[in-house]
Amino acid sequence: MANTAADTIYVTLFAGTLIMLVLSCTLILFIVFYHRRNLRRQAEMYALEADHQRRLLDSVLQAVENERRRFAQDLHDEIGGALSALRMQLSRLGGNPQQVELQEIAGTGKEVVDSAVQSVRRIAYDMLPPGLEVFGLGYAASELCKRTESVTRINITFNGDPDFTLSDKTHELMLYRILQELLGNAVKHSGASEIEVRLGPASQGVELYYRDNGAGFDASAVGGGLGLKNMESRVQILAGKWEVITAPGKGTQVTVQLPVL
Repeated sequence: MANTAADTIYVTLFAGTLIMLVLSCTLILFIVFYHRRNLRRQAEMYALEADHQRRLLDSVLQAVENERRRFAQDLHDEIGGALSALRMQLSRLGGNPQQVELQEIAGTGKEVVDSAVQSVRRIAYDMLPPGLEVFGLGYAASELCKRTESVTRINITFNGDPDFTLSDKTHELMLYRILQELLGNAVKHSGASEIEVRLGPASQGVELYYRDNGAGFDASAVGGGLGLKNMESRVQILAGKWEVITAPGKGTQVTVQLPVL
């Protein structure tokens, strides 16, 4: 009887130990697999984030290259053309022209020079608006809206203090470029007749709000587009947030928030 009781205890202890061992192994395997799955998910997330950052960087580089190409094209077409025309007028001086011809050459040459000066001013303004450096973001944004409205048929409403400025000029330039991109897209693609722009301080820093009544688009089908990626990259560089609300036939609304004033 004693041996039977002892055997029962041994069997129970052995069975309990075996069960605990199995449970422990199961728990260890679960933890290992769970940890591996988390690591795999993190690796996938990092890969997606790295790919996203790479795409943003590519868009920034592409935007810089496009700006250089546009700048070179403007110089070639406008300044180069004006200088060629001026050279042709000056070449007429070699044939001992009469007084009437001299007056004609001088008049034409003055028109060519005036046109070249206007082109240089426009190109310089597009590269870096002087109002942004001197008077700040509020003034430059207001003038950009007025200038865009004057050369298009779009009614643009700007709500903001023209004296509004940011202490960081890089932030001002980035926000200005974003607004410039939005207005440029509206003029080229949206077919909008009305645009609203709001700029000023917000609870989290500074906010730029844009809305138009244009054609809108399917953001998922477009895949972001170069223009949107350019703006997104600028916002991320400034550690800001942005939201795009759009749909075909519903216009476009963009909100940009930066954490600094």
